[in-house]
Amino acid sequence: MKTFKLIFSQPRNLLVLLHDTLMSFFSVIIAFGIRLGLDVFNQPEPIIETSILFSLIAFITFLYSGLYRNVWVYISFSDSINILRIVTIIAILFIPLLFLITRMENVPRSVPVISWFVLVVLLSAPRLIYRFFRDQRFYFLRKENNSFVKILLVGAGDIAEHFIRSTQLDPNNKYTVVGLVTKKKSRVGQLIHGVEVFSLQNDIDSTLDRLSSSNLKPNQIVFARKLSNKNEIHDLLMIAQRRGCILSKLPPTINMMAYDDSN
Repeated sequence: MKTFKLIFSQPRNLLVLLHDTLMSFFSVIIAFGIRLGLDVFNQPEPIIETSILFSLIAFITFLYSGLYRNVWVYISFSDSINILRIVTIIAILFIPLLFLITRMENVPRSVPVISWFVLVVLLSAPRLIYRFFRDQRFYFLRKENNSFVKILLVGAGDIAEHFIRSTQLDPNNKYTVVGLVTKKKSRVGQLIHGVEVFSLQNDIDSTLDRLSSSNLKPNQIVFARKLSNKNEIHDLLMIAQRRGCILSKLPPTINMMAYDDSN
């Protein structure tokens, strides 16, 4: 009862469920075409029957797995793994049931396997494309201006990545990350969402010189990782004061919503 309430109380959930079921139907048709060529569609009856059976199993699996409840714009690696798991369950249920009903007559044994690959693509691609265009839309809406608070991040890990992505996606954001410094030598020269990791942390002065010469002098130097010791804080504080910057620290990841008021 709760499952049906979630579906019909949210039109978006119903549309996603129907979309995924339709993709399941077409995945079998595409699998037949890949395996036997276009001539196989001259006798569509076994293809349609197989597609209907596959999509019915998929519908029930989607219904109970709750895949339709995932928000596309936040699709992640764990969601991709979940899609693989769900499609595998569908295939495991489909193959023996198809054999019991048809003895696999007129259905090549490779079709269920091909359908698995095709359905993974048909479920994943629209979600990834939606997120890509949504992210790009917000990125292009965001216009740089001189009123932005320029930030140099100390750290080039998950916290830094999360903050940079948040600032780039929010068109009303007032921060812009102009660069990063790190303790990891392997990160120097790399890009995180287009922002360069300029140097090691102990060479932060050269990074500040470089940014200043490019008219990108940061207003703030911000810790984007765990602090290691008081000496480190003291050294960076001295550099910030000498350079006319503010030294601050990002909140823990769980409190990052402080930098994102879109919710």
